[in-house]
Amino acid sequence: MEHITILRDLLKIKSVSGKESNILNYIFKNIKALGLMPFFVEGNLVVKIDGKDSSKALIFNAHVDTVSPGDTKTWKYSPFEGHLVNNKMYGLGASDDKSGVAVLMLLAKYLEATKSLQCDVWLTFVVKEELDGSGTKSFLNWFEEKGYKRKYKNLSAILLEPTDFCTLELGHRGNVFVSLTTRGNSGHGSQPKSIKIHSVLAMMNILQEIQKIEKKWIADYSHSLLGSPSVGITSIHAGDIHVPNKFPETCVLTLDIRTTPTLHAIVLKELKKSLKEYPVDIEFLYEPAPFGLTSKESPIVSAIRTILDDRVKLSISKGSTDQCFFTKRDISAVVFGPGERKTIHQPNEYCHLDNITKSLDMFMSLIDIWPNIKAQNEIASRRHRR
Repeated sequence: MEHITILRDLLKIKSVSGKESNILNYIFKNIKALGLMPFFVEGNLVVKIDGKDSSKALIFNAHVDTVSPGDTKTWKYSPFEGHLVNNKMYGLGASDDKSGVAVLMLLAKYLEATKSLQCDVWLTFVVKEELDGSGTKSFLNWFEEKGYKRKYKNLSAILLEPTDFCTLELGHRGNVFVSLTTRGNSGHGSQPKSIKIHSVLAMMNILQEIQKIEKKWIADYSHSLLGSPSVGITSIHAGDIHVPNKFPETCVLTLDIRTTPTLHAIVLKELKKSLKEYPVDIEFLYEPAPFGLTSKESPIVSAIRTILDDRVKLSISKGSTDQCFFTKRDISAVVFGPGERKTIHQPNEYCHLDNITKSLDMFMSLIDIWPNIKAQNEIASRRHRR
């Protein structure tokens, strides 16, 4: 069957982040053979199919890259063969996100054969999602620079990350990595009394304060949908294990902070304010990743719930996705895909093949009804009357 062949072909192509050229060439050749005109945007592969109403558009997004397979000896089946057992396809990226890529390739075939689409449809096969999301980010930069965002009066997006074909993710908290550095006196380990400022002891005081900060942020900045912010202490480093007779000049702590909309833009300022009495340097480790958020009453959510009824539950992602880049540009985006979440980023990753065909059917219906979807309260009223 076609979906089995496509997914197996994709799994045979190694596409660790930053090395996606081979898989993109495979997708390009297959889609061009359909009679469509795929093109590249900043390393991403893009397909645009025109509909009757060019003021409305749906963007479908799937990433072609994977993480490393790790120790292949821990895999029961080869990560690069596409082994089929009990209607499950095993392989690196089977769920995250090559099953989603397979759905979009099958969707391209359907769209080419359909001559009367209700709206424009964009299929985007993006790179580097597992690294930093720069593939989706660069596509959206191009999309806006070319005037497409301004052109469309109605615009929504679907990211085909793994959600087991049962969960519709509406958002996720922002992601901020921060380093805190305390500085102290260095000296010989035999002379502790000569150390006036100890970098590690200074950091211990800050560690106690961080717990208080988290409690305050939970009280002040929690969000009705995204939940509470969190502060994770992820690493601490001081000195050299091979030089145990020397006091460390610095102690460095890293934090993984998950933010809500009211906290995100001011998180560093608030952290510095709360620790202003302590001699510590505070800075971002990487550029902060914004939060993602789409209203449960938005047309894209209403359309999917109309199609799937009680088969889909609304949820919030615990981790970050490329949804945040759509939110930043005021584009309603949701996360929904065929992959199996519990298997991603670990040996023996697999995807239920039935979820690929179910996703294809659902997206074909979505393209038909989304352009004319009613408001959420009208849908709820109609269901109640039934």
